[in-house]
Amino acid sequence: MNIQESQNGNNLVKYFVHGIPFAILSVLFVYVLDFVLLMMLTGSPSGVLMLAFVILLGYFLTIGAVNIVAAELVWGIRAKRSVKSFLGQGFLFTVMLFLIDPFLYAVVFAFTATLILDLVLLTVSFVILAFVGGYIGRNIAVEFVGERERSDELASIHDRQMTCRHCGAQTTVKTLEVEESGGFTCSECGRWNQVSDRGPSID
Repeated sequence: MNIQESQNGNNLVKYFVHGIPFAILSVLFVYVLDFVLLMMLTGSPSGVLMLAFVILLGYFLTIGAVNIVAAELVWGIRAKRSVKSFLGQGFLFTVMLFLIDPFLYAVVFAFTATLILDLVLLTVSFVILAFVGGYIGRNIAVEFVGERERSDELASIHDRQMTCRHCGAQTTVKTLEVEESGGFTCSECGRWNQVSDRGPSID
């Protein structure tokens, strides 16, 4: 087995691991959706629609949050953590999953005459959902990774690492604060360091 084949095998495992929570959430969501549709037949339409909206919004947020965590743990992809990112990733994931594999939901609920066949169909559907969900989730997370990197880059511009002339410790300081005060206090020894154009100096 060459390196390329080994890497492809590892990626398949990662796709499956990444997609496991999505497979679980997707199946649960369909059951919840069935429950909401049943309530629409027996309850108040306006109240049920409001409930459906809340459930859908919560589903998008949950899917987005899970995808961000899973992508970082499995692939090392660091997407932005915000409500906008959660909703965006959750919405894209749901739409793409239904477009790519709508038949899987039909298979999940296509109960056969025997319990064994039902379990086989459910297991096969779950595995396929996991692989597909992992693939979709990884590619969606990549689309949101730039936002967090830009945020980290901006944060690094405003922060500086300064060396204390008294004890030699590294201290992270705000650039604006240093410019306004003309120096910084060491976080280790607590002494003041005057900062000039040539660097920190001791008062």
